[in-house]
Amino acid sequence: MPSEVMPLVSIVIPCFNNEHQLEHTCKAVAQIAAELAESAIEFELILVDDASTDSTWSCICSIKKQLTIPVKGFRLGQNCGAYQALIVGLKQASGDAVVVMAADGDDPASELPNLISAWQTGIELVQAARISRNGTLANKVFGRVYYGVLSTVGVRNLPANGSDFMLADRVVLHKFLSHGYKPGNTLIQLYQHAENVQVLTYTKGARPSHGWTTLKKLDLFFFSLITALYPRKMLAIGTGLAVFLIPILAVLITPIASITLLLPQLVVLFLWRYTMAQQNAIPIVEESV
Repeated sequence: MPSEVMPLVSIVIPCFNNEHQLEHTCKAVAQIAAELAESAIEFELILVDDASTDSTWSCICSIKKQLTIPVKGFRLGQNCGAYQALIVGLKQASGDAVVVMAADGDDPASELPNLISAWQTGIELVQAARISRNGTLANKVFGRVYYGVLSTVGVRNLPANGSDFMLADRVVLHKFLSHGYKPGNTLIQLYQHAENVQVLTYTKGARPSHGWTTLKKLDLFFFSLITALYPRKMLAIGTGLAVFLIPILAVLITPIASITLLLPQLVVLFLWRYTMAQQNAIPIVEESV
């Protein structure tokens, strides 16, 4: 809930090779902040550079000098992915509420007043859910499967087409940070700690290439699934069934189906990758401004 004094909203933006978009995005946020200043809302901007290979970090340093709203910048020592980079930003957020949005302008700053207005009515978690988006059929299918499977195993507060643009009350953020982070989708993990949720819809823009390879998508899918199942001790059951029953069924059905013998190895592979990711879950900050 907003505090009785002038509320502070922290806006966290993970960045990776966004030298051509970041300044425009931050200036759009600053413009909205100036407009909402009349409503007694303060802002801080937290930018996390996920070890970009372009001049994104220089851009962050420049933005800090240009904007009138407070800006915190953090540069990671190695590329960890946007969801892990978010952890750094969320830990540094000092606001009564925290907003997460994309660096490339994919999430319009013009939606910020709607998110904040909903929060001011007492909503703990406000999700800006996309109603349409340009993209390949493969990406759309992956999104449907990803969110559909997670919903099936009991993950809560998931809009049908997903939502990475959101505002969470400080209470929700505190619960999430206290609970601890596991590999996978950081925001979905945060969503599980909200009891009072409202979904707003908007049209999402066409996102430029973001380097999400098939392996990264599979990692995200399985890491999120394992994280969702682990608290209910279903992970061990699922792994056991995969390791012992699938090969037996494959041999019994037909020799051709014996290709499914590879499935246990794949399960073990992703469990190993999950374990390695969990050991390096919190990125190391190399530089800050």
